Amino acid sequence: MLAPMAPHFSSELWTAFSSAASGKEPSFDITKKPVLHQKWPEIPADCSMEIVIKINGDEVDSISIAKNDLDQLPAQKAIEAALKRQKVVDILNEGKVKHANYKAWENHDSEVHIIYKPFVVVVVVVTKPQCPAVRKDIP
Repeated sequence: MLAPMAPHFSSELWTAFSSAASGKEPSFDITKKPVLHQKWPEIPADCSMEIVIKINGDEVDSISIAKNDLDQLPAQKAIEAALKRQKVVDILNEGKVKHANYKAWENHDSEVHIIYKPFVVVVVVVTKPQCPAVRKDIP
């Protein structure tokens, strides 16, 4: 995890770690490749990932899903699942969804962004004046 940000330091740590580990435990598999050539760790297929649901930029809910299912999930299904969540329904409350977007990254949680315009009730109260104006200049 340190290699992309501090390659020289992580290379020194890897060299020290691999020489110490290979001498003490013979079953420990350390290749002689430098740290920058090592494989990135893989996430197991049954690992629980999340679809984070954001409304107008605020995180409101999340859906837990297996990594394997998340990798195969179409964008439209993710958006539909997010719009059916009770917290989302309560927040939208008759508001108009202007835009919904699904972002997925490989080996990472994904996000559903919902932009909506709230349903606003405008109440205009017209009152009758207490004393109506009377024009005296008209005969």
